[in-house]
Amino acid sequence: MTEPTPDYHARAGMYRLLVGYGAMTLTGNPGGAAVYNSALDNALADPRLKRILNQLVGVVFATHLQSCGDDPKATVEMIVRELRAAEDLAGLDDQDGER
Repeated sequence: MTEPTPDYHARAGMYRLLVGYGAMTLTGNPGGAAVYNSALDNALADPRLKRILNQLVGVVFATHLQSCGDDPKATVEMIVRELRAAEDLAGLDDQDGER
């Protein structure tokens, strides 16, 4: 069976976002936020945005899977717990008039 060809355009878009985010949060560079905002604006304008997000979600899921001992069931259960907590907290924000 032939392996699918990696989507290099989507991977590059994902890594541009990650590099920008790192520049903003880890370097202490005052221009870091501009680097990230530029990467984000470019991704939002990219017709491959859906594929870029798919790559990013795959990486995030793999990270969660690894943190759960490579147990897919435990990973999904943990993600569902986090989702429920985030939705509950978002509901509290809505009650306080925050967005």
